[in-house]
Amino acid sequence: MNSISLILKKNYYEDYLRYIFSCDGVIVLSRNNEVGKYIFSRIRESDLPVQSSTPLDNMAVKLYIPDSHSVSFGNKFIYFSVADIELINDFLSAHFDMFFFRMMLEADRMGYEKKDALEAFLFGLGLNKFDTLYETLKKREYRQELEIYSKLYEKMRQKDYRYRAKTFVFIRQSLQMLKN
Repeated sequence: MNSISLILKKNYYEDYLRYIFSCDGVIVLSRNNEVGKYIFSRIRESDLPVQSSTPLDNMAVKLYIPDSHSVSFGNKFIYFSVADIELINDFLSAHFDMFFFRMMLEADRMGYEKKDALEAFLFGLGLNKFDTLYETLKKREYRQELEIYSKLYEKMRQKDYRYRAKTFVFIRQSLQMLKN
């Protein structure tokens, strides 16, 4: 089994990866979902050892790649470039946000309070140990909701304006006909 190190921007991405790949301990990559497929697509291989241009710190996580007939690196050295690490982190961020908003919308549709849905989301993913994440996600949900309401308000305002404009034209034409 090959292994590769990935530096994560957020400390909760590691637990999110564990949830995605259904792992408790080590994270074993698979191509069963879009995250695994994307991470696999970013793996580079070399005949010579590659010196990491970024220092491995406490945000690095080791990913294990099982040997299979479709994936074989043989005696190659595998790594992620700096650009690959940025792209993977961006993808994880977007995937996490989409998953979060989808869960919040589903919880709202089912009639759960936002506070309960948010706590259940964090507990279900095992992210309840991150103190500031609750507040961060709560603010993110609020901003998303505010953006939706702003767009809805603007759409309704434009409809109201068009309706009033049509009504004004109708009244003006009616008064013109009465004068004639």
